[in-house]
Amino acid sequence: ISTQRSNYKKGKLSNDRKEKLDEIGMIWDAKIHRTSFYEQAIFYYIKQVFEDSINCYVDLGFELDIYIPSLKLAIEYDGWPWHKSVKKDIEKNKIAINEFRKKGNIFVIATGRSYFDFQNKVDEYNLNYDYVIINHGATILDKNNNILINFPIKNEIIPHIKNDLQLEKSIKGFCCSELESRVDFNHKNLTKINARYNSKEEAMKINDNINAKYFEFVNSYYVTINSLEIISNKTNKSKAIDLLINKLKLSKENVYTIGDGYSDIEMVKNFNGYAMKKSVDELKKVAKKEYDSVSELINEI
Repeated sequence: ISTQRSNYKKGKLSNDRKEKLDEIGMIWDAKIHRTSFYEQAIFYYIKQVFEDSINCYVDLGFELDIYIPSLKLAIEYDGWPWHKSVKKDIEKNKIAINEFRKKGNIFVIATGRSYFDFQNKVDEYNLNYDYVIINHGATILDKNNNILINFPIKNEIIPHIKNDLQLEKSIKGFCCSELESRVDFNHKNLTKINARYNSKEEAMKINDNINAKYFEFVNSYYVTINSLEIISNKTNKSKAIDLLINKLKLSKENVYTIGDGYSDIEMVKNFNGYAMKKSVDELKKVAKKEYDSVSELINEI
């Protein structure tokens, strides 16, 4: 969905493609209605049976994820209590981050997300930060989106990796290059490769093979929803933080990190590292302590 919106904004979407998406109720401006991929997928299939289905129905004075007028039936995919809980937690984090920065501290976000996916979250939650490390460490940006450092995967190794990814078994995938977040394998200087499979076991097996076969060139990480992501082995989140603190002339002892996934392990291990309570077990083993939220850690520093 985000790819279709991006192509539409760039004028790269054909009229035929847009008409087909319009037929299923595609919402082109994500800032008007906040909606998830899964909600849109459910809406698509419901629309095939009930043509009067409406996504993000607001005529009652509040928003319903999916509404079927002919049945007078509303469907709330994620659940209002969940939305309320997440929003409350994010607001607590934002307050803690803003106070942290007001005291002269530097706040850095290190994420596996691509530039496009990260910016969607920034826009959605109105996040403030000083620097961001995207694609698991492949690219470092300042708060004005200027690229400070970038680590592409070697072009000559890409075709071999593509072959061993067994893309015929995958159900989805994309590549990134600097700030371009949805490009194909023919694009030069890729910074991240993503591939999603039908099961965690299949994704883990291919992930392990990529690491074993191409360890001299790349790091491959298992990420959520049966996916793996590949970046240059010249970087990771930990190395990116090292480069950033050297550039800013900061002391390593004053750097605190917190994470929840496999690509956070080195970062948590090499600095004052902590884990979210809902983290992978391998990360918890190297963390000093576990927290429910980022704000809890900030308030204890």
